[in-house]
Amino acid sequence: MFRVRSSFKGKLKVAAPLQAVKNFFSNLSHFTEMLGGVEAIRREPGGIARWTIATDTPVGSVRFSFPVRESSPRADTIEWSPAANERENLLRYSLKFEESNNATVVDISHQVEEAGGVSHPLTRHRIHRDRRQRHEQE
Repeated sequence: MFRVRSSFKGKLKVAAPLQAVKNFFSNLSHFTEMLGGVEAIRREPGGIARWTIATDTPVGSVRFSFPVRESSPRADTIEWSPAANERENLLRYSLKFEESNNATVVDISHQVEEAGGVSHPLTRHRIHRDRRQRHEQE
């Protein structure tokens, strides 16, 4: 068993009022248009949103599905955290908004943690690749 971890932090300055910027980021379809690797976000019952993320890694392409819930702690923040019973695929995405000189500064924090094992796509890919390489060498 292994874990794949990734994180990103950054700031974005937008020449628009805070409420307009927050409204823009509140629309989940904008994430699929703006963020590389986010293939889809779909709403599910119980306030869950399922984020599907695909990326290339040194061992090949992988695709993960993350069930998350909105967990915004304050009015100036949009935050998505793992769904209540989720233990394997953990996604946290946070946007904090602050007005500054007729613009809005967006503080972005993104963390992903994916559990791996023999049934995991990364491991299956690696096992398949190793078998293929051994077969080609014989």
